[in-house]
Amino acid sequence: ADVYNLLAQAYLGNAQPQEAFKAFQQAVALNPKSERLYLLVADACLDHHYYSLGVDVLTVGLKHLHSSSRLYYQRGVFHSFMDRPDLAKGDLESASQLAPGSSISYLAAAQKATLDGNIPEATLAAREGVQKDPKNYILLTLLGQALIRLGAGPGEPEFVEAQTALERAVAERPNFAASRLALG
Repeated sequence: ADVYNLLAQAYLGNAQPQEAFKAFQQAVALNPKSERLYLLVADACLDHHYYSLGVDVLTVGLKHLHSSSRLYYQRGVFHSFMDRPDLAKGDLESASQLAPGSSISYLAAAQKATLDGNIPEATLAAREGVQKDPKNYILLTLLGQALIRLGAGPGEPEFVEAQTALERAVAERPNFAASRLALG
């Protein structure tokens, strides 16, 4: 299963999505309960902008692992990239409910609130998540972005909090573009 998983990722990197999906299906046939399998192939889809294929991969995963908060979260992210906010919100809500108090729950809650346009709620969820998982670069980025969207300006405590969160996010994952863009 791991070999077919790697093969699927390689095909995606080589712009061969149909071959990638075939290799992915072979991996699933050998190990359908491997959450890691679905997440790795989905990440490769995200990296190479195969969003609809990523949704297909995660949907297959959810058929086998119907209570995986990570798979719901990831599928919600894909739906948001595909400008399908209603589907994204549903998946993010499921992710949050399946893993209350976890990093995934806070990530999902912050992103759902952002999609809803409820930036104060996104800020609250991201703050709570950062308290539980202070090195989570995505939560730190979401917190910084939310504080900026609330209108935090230079000299205000919220601005310092946003800058600090984004600097920490960049320190944790220097190549994560969203953190760098928000920090700029």
